[in-house]
Amino acid sequence: MFISRGMNTFPTDASVTVHLADRTALDGENAGVWGLGYNGQAVFENGAAKAYTTSPLEGDNYVIVMLQLDKGLIEPARFVGGSFDGVKNRAF
Repeated sequence: MFISRGMNTFPTDASVTVHLADRTALDGENAGVWGLGYNGQAVFENGAAKAYTTSPLEGDNYVIVMLQLDKGLIEPARFVGGSFDGVKNRAF
């Protein structure tokens, strides 16, 4: 979660960009991206996952960006049991 409901100083808009440290390009072939809690887009652009608002945020909005990566793109330091589909279903 990048922006939560009820923040003391609430932003009017937001933009989040995620790229891999080694600059491996992210796209619809090796990753998935979803944005939750706001009016806007979550897309792949220039090898990165980007999420941004298209209308002003209001107090009940929040910004969550969910990113799915194909196996082998990163070496995670922590593993959580279950499937990505289970996590995605809980988010939606």
